[in-house]
Amino acid sequence: MKLKELREQQNLSQQDLAKILKVSPSTVSNWESGKRQPDIQMIVVIANYFNVSVDEVLGRSVEDRVRKTNTENHNLDIDEVQKIVNKLKKVDSTYLPAIESIVDGLSKKGSNHKD
Repeated sequence: MKLKELREQQNLSQQDLAKILKVSPSTVSNWESGKRQPDIQMIVVIANYFNVSVDEVLGRSVEDRVRKTNTENHNLDIDEVQKIVNKLKKVDSTYLPAIESIVDGLSKKGSNHKD
């Protein structure tokens, strides 16, 4: 979990973040130290507050997910995938649901492909 990194990027103290999230400072401290984990609803609140994905809050990057998927399921070249990811980072976020829908459709079509 990269809560501490996100908090520090915004120049927030643990006390500041605790007030924002309506939890105790010790709760934030426990999350950052790994002694405890926030529940899924709180992870969503944290992601929304910092304007990042839930995966980012959890410390998973797009590149990590792409790399894992590629090595497990596909023979895609990681450099080519990285180029696509870099382009997607530049896309206006209002288009992301449409792009996700397209990728979902392509992946379903690709799952019917026989080698």
